Amino acid sequence: FYVVQTATGFVLLGFFTDLFAPSVAPLADADLMLPAMWGGIITGIGYGMVLRAGANTGGSDTIGQIISRNTSLPVGSTVMAIDVAVCALSAPVFSIENALYAGLSMVISGYVIDAVVDGGNKRRMVLIISDKFPDIAADIMYGLGRGCTKFKATGMYSGAEKPVIMVIVSRRELNTLKTIVRERDPHAIVTVADVTEAFGEGFKDISA
Repeated sequence: FYVVQTATGFVLLGFFTDLFAPSVAPLADADLMLPAMWGGIITGIGYGMVLRAGANTGGSDTIGQIISRNTSLPVGSTVMAIDVAVCALSAPVFSIENALYAGLSMVISGYVIDAVVDGGNKRRMVLIISDKFPDIAADIMYGLGRGCTKFKATGMYSGAEKPVIMVIVSRRELNTLKTIVRERDPHAIVTVADVTEAFGEGFKDISA
């Protein structure tokens, strides 16, 4: 199935590139900054949608997808690194200026790809250290409607046990969570970290 998706993406990319190529105006004497920026954005959206569906177009995104699946590297950043390297190697042929514009477009495209692929699934992981943890946990579970986990931790300076609450929330829920903690314990220690994806109950299916 993956091979079929790759072949389909490769064929469709070539078809639509040839289809729309005649309508592209020549830019030999124009400022290339805006075309490079908008080209990177539009390309990133297109590649991101393809990669998010689990397919690819048979180009550098295939290599980026394979590397991303076997490492912790974001697929967009991986594709960006590959394409920027290609742009750098092309400088002697197409001029340094054109290579720089192309590299700029690839950098923008890489960030947009990651935003499209991961943007809708991003969550926030929040760790809360507070003596009022029972009240905070209750508000999270019954007020916010999110499950949470309690860890046992020990303060290195005081040697006292400090319960730590871990909860994963959406960006929208983060402000509500901050309000809960502030009302229950204004002196609580709260750390927030980005989570690219969250699977399981309350989140998306891991097989999706």
